Amino acid sequence: MTKPMIILVGPSAVGKTTVANLLVEKYPDRFAFVRSVTTRPSRFEGDTEYIYITKEEYDDLLQCDGLLEAATYTEFSYGTPRSEIDRIEKEGKTPLLVLNIEGVKSLRKKPDLKVFAIYFYEDLNLLETRLYDRGLATNPTVENLTAFVKRKNQNIEDYLHIDEVSHLFDLFYENTSLEDSVSMVLSLVDGECEPMEEEKKAQIVSLLQSRARDKQSVGRGEVEETPHSPFRM
Repeated sequence: MTKPMIILVGPSAVGKTTVANLLVEKYPDRFAFVRSVTTRPSRFEGDTEYIYITKEEYDDLLQCDGLLEAATYTEFSYGTPRSEIDRIEKEGKTPLLVLNIEGVKSLRKKPDLKVFAIYFYEDLNLLETRLYDRGLATNPTVENLTAFVKRKNQNIEDYLHIDEVSHLFDLFYENTSLEDSVSMVLSLVDGECEPMEEEKKAQIVSLLQSRARDKQSVGRGEVEETPHSPFRM
């Protein structure tokens, strides 16, 4: 592997996939989006976010070492196919991956892989609003409500325990501007962005945990009335 893989990670609705897509859109000769395989059904016709495969096909890839990393999130399986990395390398581009924390853990166990992992973060209330707008606002079904609550709570848990996995990441970055995030990744690939100092990383970890505890304490008391909360009375 000649070029480092850039891995974008973060809580649900933080915009990591959007950043990856913008990089590929603006710099198609420099970046290529590595699509993961998944056994999850596609959300809509023509959805190309993942390579959608059956459970049997997924198991075959595992058996023949066709996946660089594999993880299960909720009831579905995900993985990064070696074929995608090989394709991008042959094109002379930088591979972009959007993974969850378990996926990064798997890649870090492979010393032959050259990776740079970025954890994007934002305010939890903003993430909650995005999660609501993503599906529950237009289709308020029990299924969508359950998914909304699960993802919202998982975001809180991720922040609460971020200290346990902070060593996996080279950089923490607040994704308040998509354009700034795209420029940051571009600078990183150009060699202008170094891994974050441990002291700065510790400060951000403390901040995220504080935000999660505040959010959690609100949940134990009165229901928080965020702008688009389905729990408003």
